Amino acid sequence: KGNRVPRTAKHQLYADAELRLPLAGGDWEWFIGANYAYESSKFAQVHNEAETGDASMVNVRFGMANERYSVSVWGRNLTGEDTPYNVLRYLDAQYFRRAFAIQPRRDTYFGLTATARW
Repeated sequence: KGNRVPRTAKHQLYADAELRLPLAGGDWEWFIGANYAYESSKFAQVHNEAETGDASMVNVRFGMANERYSVSVWGRNLTGEDTPYNVLRYLDAQYFRRAFAIQPRRDTYFGLTATARW
C-alpha cells in the first residue's frame, strides 16, 4: 500500500518544435527541428527499492523536402543520457537469489534518412 506501480514513470514530458522555410526557386523547403523528452524515475519492483533515476534526452534533425522526396540528418540522445531505460527484478535460478536485468540506454548516435513517396 502506498507504493508506485513498478516499471512505470510517474511523470513524462515531451516537447517538439520544427521550423520549415521554402528554398528559393522551387517546391523544396528546408526544415530544422528538435525535441526534448523527460521521464521520471521508475521502480524495478513492487517494493519500490531499486529504481532507474530520472532521464532527459534531446534529439535534433535538419533537412529538406518537397511533396515527393525528403532527406534529413539527425542526432539522438545528444545529452548522452545514460540512465537505464528499464530495470527488471527476477530470480536467478542458478544461484537461487534475486537479480536485476538492466536495459541500458543507447548513447549519442547520428543518422541520415531519405524517403520517396509515389
